[in-house]
Amino acid sequence: MQINEKLDTFIVELSECLIEEGTLAFQAFAAEVSQQISIKNANYLLSRLHNAPQTKNDYGLGLGQWLAICQFSIFELLLNFGQDAIPFLRSYAFGVYDWTQATAIVVLCRMAAKKAINTEIIHEINREMPEMRYETQYYVAQDLSIHLKTNPQLSEIIAILDNEDFLFCWKKFEDKNKSEN
Repeated sequence: MQINEKLDTFIVELSECLIEEGTLAFQAFAAEVSQQISIKNANYLLSRLHNAPQTKNDYGLGLGQWLAICQFSIFELLLNFGQDAIPFLRSYAFGVYDWTQATAIVVLCRMAAKKAINTEIIHEINREMPEMRYETQYYVAQDLSIHLKTNPQLSEIIAILDNEDFLFCWKKFEDKNKSEN
């Protein structure tokens, strides 16, 4: 099997794991898969962000949902590459708006919470956040609120994101999480 076919198989298997087994199993599997590949594969992985490999399973997903799940898989692999992935993640987090922007930002926040990177990049995100589209801020808040449930260290990172626009979005999810408990 050629490397690109192997990478596509990993993306599909990770995405299916997320659907079938949930976030914690998915994160553990991504850590395992990332040991079998390297940052040298990042360009190919990123080329699949808008052209996801297909699954043979019918999960009854709506338009764009399989693509979004594959994008989560690709970014989860980048998270596991640590410092080496920062240039790639930065290009999506601070680049021209794309619906992957929020995921890249959340991955950087998760890396900072794990102390895999320093918080300077989070301060940079905070400074740039007012210039980012509302959709990015909304999805960053939404995804961080989900990850916070299993990663309490994120609260330190979220505290850095104190600009008014983000806090408006964050409050919606913070209130929702309080009402669910």
